[in-house]
Order: sequence, then structure tokens, then C-alpha cells
Amino acid sequence: MVFNIYGAKIKVVREDLTSEKALGLYDPEAKQISICIHCPPDKLRMVLIHELLHAIWDRLGVFNMPGHNEQVEEILVSNIANILSECGLFAEEEKCKKKSSTSRKS
Repeated sequence: MVFNIYGAKIKVVREDLTSEKALGLYDPEAKQISICIHCPPDKLRMVLIHELLHAIWDRLGVFNMPGHNEQVEEILVSNIANILSECGLFAEEEKCKKKSSTSRKS
């Protein structure tokens, strides 16, 4: 699978990432997202969204900005990935609206 993100072709591969202790990784130099072959099927969408967000961050030049903070990036990417995953990313608009209105009431 290949995604075109701001003019770069980002390849997605399945690999054994056990030694990395990660379900997914984005390599900006290789322009590649690696998803662990041991990633549970119910986590696959979320891991892919998470790594795609890192790729978007990279393509926007955020990695090279003065003051870039990897911890802040990870928190933002994780939260955005959670929201998109809960909405089903490509799910019907109504499902997303329902989730949004529920979280605003809390």
C-alpha cells in the first residue's frame, strides 16, 4: 500500500517490530511506515492512522521546526489518531457527529 502525502509516496509495509517494542514506526528518510506483523487486527486502523499522522507532520516540515518537541508531537498524534479511529476515519458523518456530541457533554 502506498499513500501520496504532499508529493511524497509513503510506502506501508508489515514487519516484525518486536525488537522495537512498537506496533508501528514511520521512517522519514525511507518514506516508509512499518506496521508490526503482530499488531492485533482491532488496533491496525489506529496504528496506521497514527503513523500516517507522523508522515503528515514530517511532510509539513514540523520535524525541522525550531522548538520541535517529540513528546508533544506524540501526544498530539496519539490524540488525533484516537479521535479519527473512534469515528472510523471513513465512517459516515453521523457516527462522528454522535461521538463528538457525546464527548462535549462530558
